[in-house]
Amino acid sequence: MSDSLAKAPLLILTPDLGVAERIREVYVSLGLFQAGSVRIPPDICADIDAALAEGNVYRLIFIDTLLSSYPADEIYKRVSTNLQGPTIILLEGENEIAERCRALEAPYFLQKALIGKAALADGLRGATQHFGLQSRLKRSEYRFRSMANSMSDALFFLEADPTSDSPEDSRVTFYNPAAAKMFFGDKAVEDLASHRIGDHIRLTCWKTVADMIRTVRVVNQSTEGELEHQPIPGGESLWFRVQVVPSIPDIALIFRDITYRRRAEAQIHYSEQRFRDIADSFSDWLWEIDTRGHVTFVSRGRNNAGLLIRRGVPFSNAFLPEDRERVAADFATLFTDPKPFHDHEYWGVDGNGQRVCWSVSGTPVRDESGDLLGYRGVSRDISVEKASQDQLYYMANNDTLTGLYNRGRFYDELNRSIRQMKRYGRQGAVLLMDLDRFKYVNDTFGHEAGDSMLVHIAEILRQNIRAADIIARLGG
Repeated sequence: MSDSLAKAPLLILTPDLGVAERIREVYVSLGLFQAGSVRIPPDICADIDAALAEGNVYRLIFIDTLLSSYPADEIYKRVSTNLQGPTIILLEGENEIAERCRALEAPYFLQKALIGKAALADGLRGATQHFGLQSRLKRSEYRFRSMANSMSDALFFLEADPTSDSPEDSRVTFYNPAAAKMFFGDKAVEDLASHRIGDHIRLTCWKTVADMIRTVRVVNQSTEGELEHQPIPGGESLWFRVQVVPSIPDIALIFRDITYRRRAEAQIHYSEQRFRDIADSFSDWLWEIDTRGHVTFVSRGRNNAGLLIRRGVPFSNAFLPEDRERVAADFATLFTDPKPFHDHEYWGVDGNGQRVCWSVSGTPVRDESGDLLGYRGVSRDISVEKASQDQLYYMANNDTLTGLYNRGRFYDELNRSIRQMKRYGRQGAVLLMDLDRFKYVNDTFGHEAGDSMLVHIAEILRQNIRAADIIARLGG
């Protein structure tokens, strides 16, 4: 018993003043109450209302079933709802009011004829114990209702209909405001208590919910799932995460609206797929790697080059063996000093197995804290450009007919050789050759024959010189 309740007064509500005095005298003689702490208001509505005003708490309350101002059962409901103190119902025989009090599960009844020290002492003890249990239960229910009412999830408690195995026939024993909002358009709705759940829930996914309820009743374990509900046929869908939880003897049914999340997930999936489709249509391929240098993402690319690269393997594996060590070394340097890089050239193969030159560019990837996560970038096929560069270089340095060095390259090589000979004190020689009667060949047999002879002579000379020697065509 709390200290505040132990010091609270005794309240006796009865039209029989003799009975009231007897109760007071016994409790005072037992030392359980002081004479001045006993309240005996007249059997008048105003006086009883004053005695039961909100905030008034009593150590013990007697309620006589013969009161004329208010029925005893109504007073009991008021007292128990407000937790104003332990209660004993005073009886004089049995009557309809007494039966109504029993229906309300009033805890303690006492016949007036049995009033005495033992009965009143037992009554105080028993009523106080029950009141303590009742108070804890009320507080627990209050906490539960407060939490349930603040939930954004719809919550139902269902009780099985003993005459039916169908979940649709389950009776609603509790529902929270979110349930009314989610399923009844946020309108004021009738109290669903004792109504069939099937009369109120109109879900296109109800069959699945019903199967979940059946399963929970059999295995006595909670289950959950994500279900689609289409309020209007052909209209926009709603999505719920549904939990069915055993709460003997009831079943708790919890609906969480996850429509926004599902739509966001669908939008993200669409965005990712759009990115992949665009990335896969490029002739280039996009990539991401982690700080270990392993691939975390790669697009296919229009030439399917990305198909040769798997997630989780070293990025250097995307290139030919002769370049892999250089790729690994370059990225080791980049991880030490992270910064964007451009146009690193490495050789690899495309989806058809053809040798290609990739121009690789990338930029560091960091998290919100600025910590390095890896690199992402693009690899571009520059084989055509590379071939064009090689062709231009060849044409600038070689005779297009014979393939020998041309005049410009010859003079460059001659000057280089002279510098080396001067530096190292070596000697060398320059041999000039002219073809006699070459004009006669052109005039007689045509320029094609002359060109063929030049190519043939160039090949003979090329086969009969040393690797360090230089041969060039100065004419042309």
